[in-house]
Amino acid sequence: MVARTFSVRLKPDEGPGFSRAVDQEVVPILRRFAGFRDQITLMSADGRHAVGIVFWDRKQDVDPYIRDGYPEVIKALQKYLEDVPIIATYSVTNWTTREIFAAAAP
Repeated sequence: MVARTFSVRLKPDEGPGFSRAVDQEVVPILRRFAGFRDQITLMSADGRHAVGIVFWDRKQDVDPYIRDGYPEVIKALQKYLEDVPIIATYSVTNWTTREIFAAAAP
């Protein structure tokens, strides 16, 4: 499993709008891609910084999303972003819900 992180500074007072856009626009985009497992959004207490973590089955599953989905995500979120997002991809090495994911695997 891999996790792709999205870290960005938000415009003032745009935290709630960003959060709604993730639920209403970004998650449906992610669900179109094979290998997508889950996403988590974290927001600072002041609503000025957000981190998204998207979980994928394999690194190869991320490539079509980067090419075809990520541009749509940026378009959906652009009005809330103050900076260019910092993106990173990691191997997931430890997690407590692995039994849930293993049971859901085909």
